Amino acid sequence: MIPEEEPIYRTLRESFGLEEFRPFQKEIIQAVLRGSSVLAVLPTSAGKSLCYELPSLLLPGKTLVVSPLISLMRDQVERLRHRGIPAIALTSHDTLEETHRKLEALREGPERIVYAAPERLWQREFLQAVQATPWSLLAVDEAHCISQWGHDFRPFYRLLPYFRERIGSPTLMALTATATPQVQHDISREFGGNMERFVAPMDRPNIRYAVKELAGEEERKAFVTDLLQRTQGRVICYVARRRDAERWADHLRVHLGDEVLPYHAGLPPELRNRYQEEFMRGHARIVVATNAFGMGIDKEDVRAVVHIGLPGSLEAYAQESGRAGRDGLPSLAVLATVPPVDIVQRQFLLDQSEPDEAWIRARLEEGKALQPGEHWHVACGPEESEKARLFLSYLAERRILHPKHWGDPWFPVTLVRHLTESDATHVLENLHHWREVRRQHFSIMQDYARAPECRRMFLLHYFGHARPHAHELCCDRCDDTRGGNTLHPMVTIPGAVPENFCRKHGMLLQHLPGGIRMCRLCRREQEHLAMETPPTPSPEVTAPPVEVPSDPVAPAPPTAEPASLPGVAGQGPSPPSSA
Repeated sequence: MIPEEEPIYRTLRESFGLEEFRPFQKEIIQAVLRGSSVLAVLPTSAGKSLCYELPSLLLPGKTLVVSPLISLMRDQVERLRHRGIPAIALTSHDTLEETHRKLEALREGPERIVYAAPERLWQREFLQAVQATPWSLLAVDEAHCISQWGHDFRPFYRLLPYFRERIGSPTLMALTATATPQVQHDISREFGGNMERFVAPMDRPNIRYAVKELAGEEERKAFVTDLLQRTQGRVICYVARRRDAERWADHLRVHLGDEVLPYHAGLPPELRNRYQEEFMRGHARIVVATNAFGMGIDKEDVRAVVHIGLPGSLEAYAQESGRAGRDGLPSLAVLATVPPVDIVQRQFLLDQSEPDEAWIRARLEEGKALQPGEHWHVACGPEESEKARLFLSYLAERRILHPKHWGDPWFPVTLVRHLTESDATHVLENLHHWREVRRQHFSIMQDYARAPECRRMFLLHYFGHARPHAHELCCDRCDDTRGGNTLHPMVTIPGAVPENFCRKHGMLLQHLPGGIRMCRLCRREQEHLAMETPPTPSPEVTAPPVEVPSDPVAPAPPTAEPASLPGVAGQGPSPPSSA
């Protein structure tokens, strides 16, 4: 072992109970310990959190982690404390007393890692506390949110470079699971441009991608219901709106019972937490959710992610579908779309979330009439809160107003200098640019849904990755070209698979010693079963080899437990056809 690597391996073993790093983790940690700022693009389940958790135990100062995911922050703090690593998270759910106690711990306590949402950073008490604390590392999770080219632009992120200066410019680690080359460049530019980049391959060979184009809502209901009835294991269904989550959950409960739950930001926090916990513990098999569900939720055995309707971007689709099959077992990502309905609905949602030019111009005229030091009420009601946040983010970025309270659109902001015509032009140009980018993202999502080529290739090409090796488990387009026609990676439609493919898994059969033919997944199941089976008393007794019948149907394992052997019950009528 190289001497300079010894401390990180010792910390990995003693503090985290691990013997080896996952790909890219060691290189990222070493770069941070050298004092280099890094941009890490690592797919879901690649171990991003260890990249800042481990160096936080070796650096002299503390580590501040900025994340928009409250559930993730709580889970990570609980896990770190369980390992004896002091950590705290400041969230909007804290009471005033809890906030004061945590801020005191931030200043004086032993906590090595502090988590906070970006909205928290400019609150006066928090800013005073962090400015009085020595920081060695600033880790920014979901870093693509800083880019207007990204699919999930969040105005608060635009002030992070300014905030970093205010706390002494510690080493920066920007982390994200999905970023095109353009978004990567944008992230690096926003933070000063001098960042080492680590970009992991995003190909998920255990996920089969499929698109099912349907004629109407009734046909979509029948298709999704049939798919979920046949799928064993946990499933996440994504919808566009809160009302859709409730409506679909009600519909599916009629056919599937109480194993279906809705999830969206409009539910009371205690109910959201309860539903999430029921899904995580396996008490609920299916959750129908908006994009409020899933980020930061570490659930390995999700067998399928079903999008009911077109997502707003290919980035969102890749991130959400990537929550399937984190355990490496075959899983499904399917998009069930009724194009005329989905396109109109998504365009309406885009229009609703954007500030119109007349509203922006009216606010700019208000601002021009004010003097530096004057207070300014920008939002008049809750319906204007999101557009006010976006508008104020552009002004704060140009240092026109003090960012202390701009995150709360109902609180008066304070002008630092005059708002000029040049500032107004800048704001309007940014608004037009942001609006155009969002429409481009949705257009590309539509291209994916109707693309005639391999869906995996389409995804990888969009994110700037190399052509993948041929996968036995790929997509509905590849099934069409090789003569198969599968609905789910674990079961194929009878009569639709060539003789050299396993009917159970839809994968190429391999010739093994003894004349046995078995696909790779059947072999893996046999090995997994052998590991779980206790040794027999007599070493002379061994299990006979399992032969695959000539019709090639792979042997079913003795266990029926879905968690260890996911699959689909039954042989459904109709596989996804080409869009």
